[in-house]
Amino acid sequence: ESLEKFAAEKGQDIRVWIDEFEEVASVARWSEEEKFLICRKSLSGTARNFMFAERGIRSWARLKKKLIQEFGEKLSTAEVHRRLSKRIKRSDEKFLDYLYEMQRIAKMADLEEEVICEYVCDGIPDSSTNKAILYEAETIRSLKKKLERYERLAEKTGSAIGKSVSEKKPTKKYDDSPKCFNCGEKGHKSDKCPHKERGMKCFNCGDFGHSSRDCPKKKNDEKKTRDGANSSKKKDVSVRIIDAEADNDFQVKVTIGGRSVSALVDTGSDICVIREDLWESVCGNYDEIQQTSTKIHGFGGNVEKPKGKVILDFSIDCHKYSCVFHIAARSAMKALLLIGRDFLMTVSHRIDHGHVSISPLIVPHEVDDTGDTEGDEEGPQEDVPAEGSDWLLHIEIEEDAVDCPKEYRSQVESLITSYNPGKPESVGVQTVIKLHDKTPVNRRPRRFAPLEKRCIEEQVHEWMTDGIVRPSVSEYASPVTLAKKKDGSYRLCVDYRELNSKVERDRYPMPLIDDQLDKLVGAKVFTTLDLRNSYFHVPVDEDSRKYTAFVTHEGQYEFNKTPFGLCLSPSSFGRFISAVFRDLINKGVVLAFVDDLIIPSKDEEEGLKSLRTVISTAEKAGLQFNWKKCHFLKRNVEYLGYEVSGGQIAASKSKIEAVLNFPQPRTVKQLQRFYGMASYFRRFIKDFARISRPLTMMLKKECVFEFGSEQIHAFQILKQAMSEAPVLQIFDQNAETEVHTDASKDGLAGILLQRCPEDGQMHPCHFYSRTTQGAEVRYHSYDLEWLAVVATVTKFRAYLLGTPFKLVTDCSALKQTMTKKEVSPRVVKWMQILNDYVYTTEHRPAARMQHVDALSRCHVMTVTSSARSKIQAAQMRDPYIEAITAALKTGPHDDFVNEGGILFKMKGEQKLLVVPEAMRSEIVRQCHSAGHIGKKKMRAKLSIEYFIPNLDEELEKCVANCVQCILAERKTGKME
Repeated sequence: ESLEKFAAEKGQDIRVWIDEFEEVASVARWSEEEKFLICRKSLSGTARNFMFAERGIRSWARLKKKLIQEFGEKLSTAEVHRRLSKRIKRSDEKFLDYLYEMQRIAKMADLEEEVICEYVCDGIPDSSTNKAILYEAETIRSLKKKLERYERLAEKTGSAIGKSVSEKKPTKKYDDSPKCFNCGEKGHKSDKCPHKERGMKCFNCGDFGHSSRDCPKKKNDEKKTRDGANSSKKKDVSVRIIDAEADNDFQVKVTIGGRSVSALVDTGSDICVIREDLWESVCGNYDEIQQTSTKIHGFGGNVEKPKGKVILDFSIDCHKYSCVFHIAARSAMKALLLIGRDFLMTVSHRIDHGHVSISPLIVPHEVDDTGDTEGDEEGPQEDVPAEGSDWLLHIEIEEDAVDCPKEYRSQVESLITSYNPGKPESVGVQTVIKLHDKTPVNRRPRRFAPLEKRCIEEQVHEWMTDGIVRPSVSEYASPVTLAKKKDGSYRLCVDYRELNSKVERDRYPMPLIDDQLDKLVGAKVFTTLDLRNSYFHVPVDEDSRKYTAFVTHEGQYEFNKTPFGLCLSPSSFGRFISAVFRDLINKGVVLAFVDDLIIPSKDEEEGLKSLRTVISTAEKAGLQFNWKKCHFLKRNVEYLGYEVSGGQIAASKSKIEAVLNFPQPRTVKQLQRFYGMASYFRRFIKDFARISRPLTMMLKKECVFEFGSEQIHAFQILKQAMSEAPVLQIFDQNAETEVHTDASKDGLAGILLQRCPEDGQMHPCHFYSRTTQGAEVRYHSYDLEWLAVVATVTKFRAYLLGTPFKLVTDCSALKQTMTKKEVSPRVVKWMQILNDYVYTTEHRPAARMQHVDALSRCHVMTVTSSARSKIQAAQMRDPYIEAITAALKTGPHDDFVNEGGILFKMKGEQKLLVVPEAMRSEIVRQCHSAGHIGKKKMRAKLSIEYFIPNLDEELEKCVANCVQCILAERKTGKME
């Protein structure tokens, strides 16, 4: 009885009906046979006739399939979107009925709730301002609550919701004739404009020589309007007079006149409003009221005339503000205070699920994206437009915006304020797009909320004004999207992912970061320059512009300049910037890596001279700089993720912080991200390969991702190593150089060091380490030492080739090999590799090589939890240890200590495990098998972790009984 009969009538959807049928069947726990019989009884009309006409339907699955095949509408996702967009709420239709009907239509496609909510709001015939509260809903549940409140408010204010309300403007017929963006006339393009010599035309006053944005007449008019001098028009503003009784959503605590009140934050209101009774209690001075002709159009079409306007001071979260409030009658609204867009535009605000946060908007004096200078001066300013390039404008900056030593500030300011990029000199670089698949990418515009649409319109208009884009009739059309910036504003981006998959890549080689850093050797003073809208400096080839086309709700456009998001943009810009500064780069005056430029110099005077040269070259090329992000003549700068100062480099604090704050990876993708970040700074981390080995194992394809205790330990150790990363010296070809190497069966390691002229000490320039692979694990210690030398020297080949250096190892046999006549073929091959270098060898005892030994050795002979019980049991059976343990029970002893039932010998502050007699042979043999090292090395290695009585006897016995060592020492050659 709870099921509606299905008769295949108009408005009935078989898929929706079957879903409801199966929900009831699940609750009632019907079997497949019961579903079949009950479904037959639930069919009527055309559906029932169809069932009797078909043969062979004897099961529920068969009946379900046949019904869907016969009566199921084959709707595409596009058709569902079309139906949702055409469905308008009727005047006699309840809101919930309308919502349920929209949900029923949406069920025919897999749509997100946020999309459905937007369609529901679009279909309600009311002004966008009144519906603004509904557009904030992201789920069906929250939309229901807002609809109930919306309907209740409409009833109270007498709104005519449901009647046809047209907000659409008549569509203009598209005129595809060319339009000149210089004079505004049609029939010709800007490059053939007859008024080109007079400069760009102002579309505000009609004069040539300046743009409408910088029109002196417009600025004077705006000033007069603000002062109310010639204001004869009556202003109608839209304000939603909201009933604030429902809940505390969209409210913020405001302290005004000593009173703390709840203010309603309304992004749909043009102005701020204060209720008359609140104004009387906090001020009440009628002499301060200014007359206003503004009319307030409220919710439901009601019109209120305010009693006047007044400037009031108030505070939010201890921050003080001042704003113009219009005074409304008590009957006009329930809220005591309403905060509108005129105030919200002057602060930083965030609305998240009804919660509102407001804070001061800190706007440093800077050059905006269009090249205009934001200042406090009013009135006309001198315009210096650049010929042939609408978006390159004269720039001014404040003193505080220059990051420069005080003694050189005036000279740097003079360079910046006089910087006037003219018509760019062509460097012969354009972005040329070639496709391997010519199938057009053509997508419809995506849907956006009204606020987002305004952002898109403003950005596109700005690009049009600056000549960056132009209208398009291309068969290509990529969609746009909005990305939120840190300050809460939006950035317009074009989604070129589909186009990028068809583009032939430009293989322009980018410079190596290590090479860029090495070129900073000897420099003490640095200037870093940051380009603004870097890719927009590079023009797009005329035949390629159609591929860059994008579509918005307003129309279709294409780029004249290289856009962000295109896969060719980085390589095109790299080629462009190299062409602009080619001579200066070759002379070492400036280094360029994408849009990051650095000018190294020995002192400030040389740096200032180089800066003038670079600025002059950039001016000719028409480059625009982001002066706020530039740093002039600094002794310490951040460059390419490193902190550079006085011939030394260190990992950037911000990058270290990013690694330290990285959460524990839960997927392979997250692990790849972390490993990539940490690996970028591996030159700073001793033993990076060994530490990260548990993580690299997880990155192999055949390995199942399981982030266990071993991986967590490696993850934490890498973070700690990053926080303690040393400062490295930049390699100087003329400084004294040493290479220190060491090896074990677990890994190879090396350090490149140079003597610093300032303190006369050896400082590391680079760390290198890697794990042993495959058969290398089974190499003899002699071969491993040779392998470590060759691997390290090969790694540092770019530094060592042509530079005399000292090769330092703790393997005396390696030095002796140089004079031997007969060596193994493997070593001969390695020796030939070293023939390309100029070096001397030095042997140092292991005790003096601990700094590099730590990179290669992983101490496997520590007491783990799995071996603790075994060691404890063996110690209890050892008479020597048992006697010492008994003595410790009578009182503490300086030489020995018992921790957790295990005996340790104290060696200063170090604790050495006392090895019981039953385990001594095993421990010594395990140590010897790690490369078949000699007795001297074994003693040094074991003494780090263990205390073994009569150790020399154990070592002698172990080496004497080692078959591999005996065979290795056997004399070869002809028997006497």
